[in-house]
Amino acid sequence: MGRRAAVVAGAVLTFAGTASANVLIQNRQAVDFSVSGPPCMIKVAGEDVASFPDGFAFDPTPVVDENGVDVTREAITIRGVEGDIVTADEVQVIENNCTVPLDIRITDTLATGDWTGKHLQVWLGTTTNAGAYPVATPDPNATQWDQTPIVIDSTGAVVNGTTGTITVPAGASLPVGMIVTTGAPGSGADAASGSATWTVAAETS
Repeated sequence: MGRRAAVVAGAVLTFAGTASANVLIQNRQAVDFSVSGPPCMIKVAGEDVASFPDGFAFDPTPVVDENGVDVTREAITIRGVEGDIVTADEVQVIENNCTVPLDIRITDTLATGDWTGKHLQVWLGTTTNAGAYPVATPDPNATQWDQTPIVIDSTGAVVNGTTGTITVPAGASLPVGMIVTTGAPGSGADAASGSATWTVAAETS
């Protein structure tokens, strides 16, 4: 028994060494995917765009190239006047038309262009009733607003680039508010526009 066990063990070790050196394993898998209907999370213009069109505009149709594929990217235009501080509690509305709750946050913020005389805060609301928006304006300690707003200062630095996460029930919506401060535009490059881009990220709860 002892000798036979030793012979078998030796054979196994010899086979394992040969197999690891010479055996090639290939595994193929096919993945089919197609484009379905419109997305169930959408972003639309808020009440402030309609009530203050000289200050805010919303365009849902810009097309950008992402990895060789044309995708739409909503664009918000802000027009400030020298010395103004404008507080808006519904520039944009994020609608959850999915059948499940979504955990939503704003992230990946990037600032480009000229930010001289410009300061921007982007606030994510916590009120999720469909069609409703906060009574209070974006403000520290206001419970109707997430307390980690996006902040871009007058140097173009992204002071904070990610908001907190708000759970939005199926069929509910979430407002996006802004505080826009504009100083003296100066001339030349000082009068140029600054741009900010970010991602509205959504995950199932």
